[in-house]
Amino acid sequence: MKRRIAKFLFVYGCAGSGLCLGFLVWLGWSQRVPAMHLNWFLGGFAVHACVLCATFQPYARSAYWSPVLRPTARSIRMARRTLFLAAALVAVLYLFPVVDRALGGEPTVARLVSLLAGLFLLSSVYVAVHWGLRPENLFSPIALRYLSNPLLEIGRLGYLSLRKWWKG
Repeated sequence: MKRRIAKFLFVYGCAGSGLCLGFLVWLGWSQRVPAMHLNWFLGGFAVHACVLCATFQPYARSAYWSPVLRPTARSIRMARRTLFLAAALVAVLYLFPVVDRALGGEPTVARLVSLLAGLFLLSSVYVAVHWGLRPENLFSPIALRYLSNPLLEIGRLGYLSLRKWWKG
C-alpha cells in the first residue's frame, strides 16, 4: 500500500508539473486569463494542499518510504537542476510585476495568475522529486532538517544569533 501511495504522489507531481508548465506557456502565448470558477479553484487548492501535507512530514523517518525511482548520480543531478530551474522561474515571475510597476506599468491579473502558477509548478516539481528520489538522496542533513520544519529552524537560528549577540 505504501508503494502505491508513493507512486500516486509521484505521478501527481509529474502530471501537475506538466499541466502547470503547459498553462504557463499558454498564458504567455495568449496573454489572457481564462475564466475560472471559484469552486474548481478551491477544490484544486484543497487537493494540492493535502498532497503537500503528505509530502512535508515534519518528523518522518527516512527509511519509512522507499523512492519510486532508483537514485543514480545522473538522476540526482537532473532533479537538483530541475528544482533550481523551477525556483528560478518563480523568481523571474515574481520580478516581472515589480520591474513593470517600477517602469510605470499597470498590475494585471495575468501576472498574478502566472506567479501563482509558477508557485504551483515549483511545489509540483518538488512533490515529484520528493517521492521519486526521496530528499535524503538529494539534500544535506542540514537542508533536510530545514525542509522538514522551516519555522522551527528559522526560530532556532534567530535564537542562536540573538544569544550570540547577547553574550558578545
